[in-house]
Amino acid sequence: MTEEEDPRVQACVALVEAYTQKYGNSFIQLDASDGPSSTNFYLDPAIEFRYSPQRGVGLYAMDDMEASRPLLVIPKEEGIGIHTANANKKLKKLLHKMEMTYDSKAESNLADTIPPNVALKECFSCHEVKLLVIIMKGLADAKQNDNNNNKDNNTLFHKVVQTWPSLDELQQGGHSIWELRPQVEPLLRGTNTYIFLHNKKTIDQFVFDHIIGPVIQKGETSSFFLPSSSSQEQPGESTKTKDLWTLFRHASLLLRSRAHEEEVVSSTTISHREPVIYPIIDLLNGHPYGYQKDGHNALMTTTTNGNKHSGGGGKLLMSTRPIAAGEEITHSYGVHSASSFIDRYGCCPADYITTNGRGLVDDIALRVPGILAPPDDLRTSVARHYSLPTTPEETEQMVFQVAQPHYDKVVAQLQTSTAVVSFEEQWHEVSFQKACPPLSPLRDFLAIGHVFDDTEVKAFQKDGSFRSYSFFHMSHVFQLVIDHVLTQVTTLSTSTNEEDLVKSRENNLPSDLVVAYRARICQRDALARWRHAFCWFFGFPSEHSEPAFGNLLWTFLKANQVQRSLYFVPRLPEPRAPSCLIQSQGCRLCGRTLHLKSCSRCKRTKYCCAEHQKKDWKVHKKLCKEDYVQPNDEWRIQ
Repeated sequence: MTEEEDPRVQACVALVEAYTQKYGNSFIQLDASDGPSSTNFYLDPAIEFRYSPQRGVGLYAMDDMEASRPLLVIPKEEGIGIHTANANKKLKKLLHKMEMTYDSKAESNLADTIPPNVALKECFSCHEVKLLVIIMKGLADAKQNDNNNNKDNNTLFHKVVQTWPSLDELQQGGHSIWELRPQVEPLLRGTNTYIFLHNKKTIDQFVFDHIIGPVIQKGETSSFFLPSSSSQEQPGESTKTKDLWTLFRHASLLLRSRAHEEEVVSSTTISHREPVIYPIIDLLNGHPYGYQKDGHNALMTTTTNGNKHSGGGGKLLMSTRPIAAGEEITHSYGVHSASSFIDRYGCCPADYITTNGRGLVDDIALRVPGILAPPDDLRTSVARHYSLPTTPEETEQMVFQVAQPHYDKVVAQLQTSTAVVSFEEQWHEVSFQKACPPLSPLRDFLAIGHVFDDTEVKAFQKDGSFRSYSFFHMSHVFQLVIDHVLTQVTTLSTSTNEEDLVKSRENNLPSDLVVAYRARICQRDALARWRHAFCWFFGFPSEHSEPAFGNLLWTFLKANQVQRSLYFVPRLPEPRAPSCLIQSQGCRLCGRTLHLKSCSRCKRTKYCCAEHQKKDWKVHKKLCKEDYVQPNDEWRIQ
């Protein structure tokens, strides 16, 4: 089948024709004071729709295009949102029932049905539930039209539905990762990505079982969504439930991967945010912001109300740089970590793995090993006083989810901290309470249990303040937490990033496994970089990024047992970087373990990019065996 014969391409062309007939197809440039631009509907004549199995239907430039060129405008009223149901009284009444059911469930105790510490309203808003039902109705009507061989449905909503991918297409494109198949679970078990996906799957099931399913299946409402059967025998309840679940999953994938949140002001002037799907714009592929050099080439903004016939507040797509003929039109999906991108869009762009620097700092989830529970009565009583775990079992239930921005803030402060300051001054200069709030209770717990001596524990119990303590010991216990996640909580220690990268590139590998292997790389590398940061700050050698220095330390400590207590908490096992990190080694500046190059002089120390090598040169030049040469623009790593 050629691109021109692809049904979705044909549907896109038909939708453009319908919009042109309704609005015309001309772009109106307004004065600067009126905002960017406004128009009825507009699609640049040098843009065409193309289909590929890998990327679905996309927009492509037929000619070279300059920067700041208007490419597409969709009027506000053509967005698929909750207002789409206004013309259907029966559907509008159903949405009201859905809202009441949602509110009753959101206020009830859901401890037995959804994960702890997960709020229904934060994972699936009432507005999202409503739009999901509207999408389900659109999909059901489209299927009914196909069954009746009715190709002349003239509503714009139905024409939009025909441009959407099928459930099979969505799953083949990577969205099947949301299903968490048995082959995926062992690859991601215990990772932050798995927590995101498991919560999503659980919440989706809850919304269907307790909100959407019961309302739709009550009375004759189910026939409103399921195509009528031509046979005399009516489908049983189990078949209805299965068909509704399939419809729900399809609608859920479309909602999650295509909707934008828009601020809406009601008649009471109270603003809230509603999900909206903008036709044609929802076809655009893209990248997370900042993860690929010259990544997206288009930017979506909101139009103004300059034309009384225009969709003021609609969406305008402008080129951000020159676009070559044949190039796909792509836009930014916003700033996302790999975990949040997989959670939001069901895929993991290769950019996360191939891009140098910040691209691999994923969100992480830290769990604490039971051996770090308070070891005596004094520390147990202080931990209880601050509502912290007191037993190994309680300790192992602790989960600290740390987002990517926290890493950026901590490392930024580390890189700007002074070289020689007291322990207490250095700690306050790089305050976890400011840079990384989620780790503050973990720091308190570790300090009470294993870093403070008895006097410091009593002082902390009195006023909750930190005084002098062993920074080496703090690094020790933090490393134990990271290593516990790598070796016990997850299966990340069973392979290296390079090995998972090879796996992700295997031919005919199911798309959800491709996403899973990429997620493993992002999770492992984020943990490696956090481990490196903890070592760096507390003056401890980072084994995987400084193997020579680490080996010298271990040799020294074996020969000087008295010095061991300065570096290690005596009653705890020594921290040793897992083999998955040691085998990969790491960038000496950031700890990254993928796409490294060796210093062109000593051939031993590795860096992820020339920028990091230059930043580290003042330190590395003392260890580099070759003569010192000042780095310049031509300085490079092999």
